[in-house]
Formats: sequence, C-alpha cells, structure tokens
Amino acid sequence: MKTVHALLHQLESYAQEELDLQNRLLAALDAQRATLFSGDLVAMRANVELVDEQVRGSAARAQRRHDLLGRMAAHFDVAPATLSLGSICARLGPEAERLARLASELRVATQAVMHSTRRLAALARMHVRLNDEILDGVLADKGSSAPGSDRCGALVNAEV
Repeated sequence: MKTVHALLHQLESYAQEELDLQNRLLAALDAQRATLFSGDLVAMRANVELVDEQVRGSAARAQRRHDLLGRMAAHFDVAPATLSLGSICARLGPEAERLARLASELRVATQAVMHSTRRLAALARMHVRLNDEILDGVLADKGSSAPGSDRCGALVNAEV
C-alpha cells in the first residue's frame, strides 16, 4: 500500500503542475487575444513566445503521465488506457480526495483553455478576412470587381 501512496502523491504533484500550466497558458492566451487587434507587433510576438513557452515540454509531460498511469495500472492490474484521474480517485476512495479536487480543477482549466484557443482562432480568422477585404479593395483592378482577384505580385503605377 506504501507504493500506492507514493504513486498517489506523484499523481497529485503531476496534476498540480498541469493545473498551474493550464492557468499560465490561459493567461497567455488572454494576453494574446487582447493584443490581436492592437497592431502592436512586438506585444503579439511576445505573447506568441509566451504561449509557445507554456506548450513546450508537452512530450515530456505526456511521457510522465503515461509512466504514472502505467505504474498505477500495474497496481490495479488493468490496462493503462482504462485509467483516468477520475477512475483512479474512484478506486482509491477518500484517500484520493486531493487528487479528485485537482482533477476537477484541471478539467475546468483545460476546458477554459480550449474555449480561449477556439475564440482566439476565430478572432485571428476574422482579422485575416478583414485584411483580405482591405487589400482587395485597395489593390483591386479598376475594371474588375471580382472578389479574390489575383493580387499577388501586382505592380502599382504610383504616377497615375
């Protein structure tokens, strides 16, 4: 049983680290959303770097999670793919109360990150469409009003 307690403690530590990461990632995404339309390229680049910094190391974290779940699965004599933090909490009962709380908070934070990511992606797509419309309007051939006209490589006569 001592091994299970050690594994439980390691899972709690892992869940806390993931929760902290998700909260930092959410803050970075919110900052990126705030700067998206500001026109401040320096701030946008800094926020992209901040998001990248939060995401870096995901392979190592995934491996750590895989190892912990594998060891816990061996203890319960089940396949690792059948375990989740919630199912481990159910198996361990009251002694996994802290892990259950962390798992719940982690679920909420992960959903918030997913929502923020989708919102940021939608705003970025809208920004691209707006830029395309502006470029189409500015660079459109006077005789052609076809949307999406080929504007790449077009020369503009500045003397006219």
